[in-house]
Amino acid sequence: MSRFSGQAAHIENSKTALLNTQAAYLRYIVYGSDSFAQRAREQLAEAKKQFELCLPMVASPENRQKMSGCIKQLEAILPVLQKCIDDQKKAYVC
Repeated sequence: MSRFSGQAAHIENSKTALLNTQAAYLRYIVYGSDSFAQRAREQLAEAKKQFELCLPMVASPENRQKMSGCIKQLEAILPVLQKCIDDQKKAYVC
């Protein structure tokens, strides 16, 4: 039972970090403060970390594969987020 509660906690923490990523990025767009951009990057990294912490607890091979896919997607999103931040910085300069 504790394995499942541990999994649920990591998944919930990851979900929260993803929502915080979105909120920080939207604040960055509105206010242009680099602190919000940094927070978005940190929260995205935290979401990935939480999924990685959950992965050893997953017993089902099918669910383990899904979790690995989520981690890979988050790894792919980070450069996209950075490009969006860089593009937004250029828009502020103009």
